[in-house]
Amino acid sequence: MLNRMHKLSIQVKSFFIALALMIWAPAMALAQTAAPQPMLKRAPPIWLGLLVMVLLLAIVLAISLMPSKRSHQD
Repeated sequence: MLNRMHKLSIQVKSFFIALALMIWAPAMALAQTAAPQPMLKRAPPIWLGLLVMVLLLAIVLAISLMPSKRSHQD
């Protein structure tokens, strides 16, 4: 009984190793193709990044400085 279980476990391990190799080999072949070059001709302007940063800062400050709507109830 123990011998049969040992043989079965070896067969199951062999099956999963073979399955992994069958999946891994084509995946590695696809992964070795070179990535396409980006089509970006020029970098975005610096002022655009600064504008986004200033807008986000203004939003955060406006929310932070907004008075709370809490009232004192006794």
